[in-house]
Amino acid sequence: MKIKFLALTLILFFMGCAPLLTSQTPDVSSTTPAIDPSQSPDVTEQIFTPDMEDKPAAGSIVPVETQDSATEQQDPEEIEKGTFFAKTEFYGVLKANYVQFLINDLGNPNSKFNLHIGEKPLSVTFPWETKVVQPGYFFIELPPGHYKITNLSIPVGTTMATEDINIYFNVEAQKTTYGGTLKVVGTKERIKLGGVPVIKPGFEYVAEVLNQQDEGLQTYLSQFPEREDSIKVDLMRVDPIAK
Repeated sequence: MKIKFLALTLILFFMGCAPLLTSQTPDVSSTTPAIDPSQSPDVTEQIFTPDMEDKPAAGSIVPVETQDSATEQQDPEEIEKGTFFAKTEFYGVLKANYVQFLINDLGNPNSKFNLHIGEKPLSVTFPWETKVVQPGYFFIELPPGHYKITNLSIPVGTTMATEDINIYFNVEAQKTTYGGTLKVVGTKERIKLGGVPVIKPGFEYVAEVLNQQDEGLQTYLSQFPEREDSIKVDLMRVDPIAK
């Protein structure tokens, strides 16, 4: 009997506390006013779209396509070329059936070609493009830029004798550049020892550029009289080889 009375007393106690706990919980909806976005200037809404990841943030560095990269992507046939016009004279041991120059484009290290002066033998092959001209005056078309002749070679028996040389010249788009007369005198032959060891033929030489523009321009205009207004005189430059 006492146990039943105690259980009934506990039930009545908790039933009496429930309204009290409920009444102590504040009604948020009745005390907090609703926020009207149109009346809140400090509240902004930003919608993120997937393409925002591709847009740089303010103050960031954006790669810009340079003029050089645009030129590299341009079709070589669309580049407006220029004409380089000059004369060569070889004396001494360099007076051979043919003389070969290796020419580098200073603006593009991968662009090289051989200028072959004289009769190119059928048995000789070159790793780069070859332009063949005859001794004396020659005309070659090239993309505009700065060029350097780095090697000078002549045949010696079944091999080639090659020496370093520093000759610079320029080419402008849609212009004919007269580079002067390149006079190279081979003073004597010599033997070079390689590291294998290999014996290689060589030669010593003296190079200079002469300004013979009166004769040169007359020769050029006799073949291309319509190009008189596009001729520019810009002589080749020879720098000595460091010993």
